[in-house]
Amino acid sequence: PGVPAADPASGAELVLAGVRARLRNDLDAPGALTVVDHWADSLLAEAPMRITPGDVAGARLVRGTVDALLGVTL
Repeated sequence: PGVPAADPASGAELVLAGVRARLRNDLDAPGALTVVDHWADSLLAEAPMRITPGDVAGARLVRGTVDALLGVTL
């Protein structure tokens, strides 16, 4: 499940929803990490020319999601 890079905050919200969905599916942590990987890959593929407040907010949301739900500190 890829995450569109057009709106970083929306993409991060999709990561949160995707991680929650994978964890609801028999605690599928590898699947949850795949959701995060797709988000990161999409950012690297279309890196912004400058970092906006939306980029920062999106990254913070993903970092908090991974920390709180998967126990991985980024």
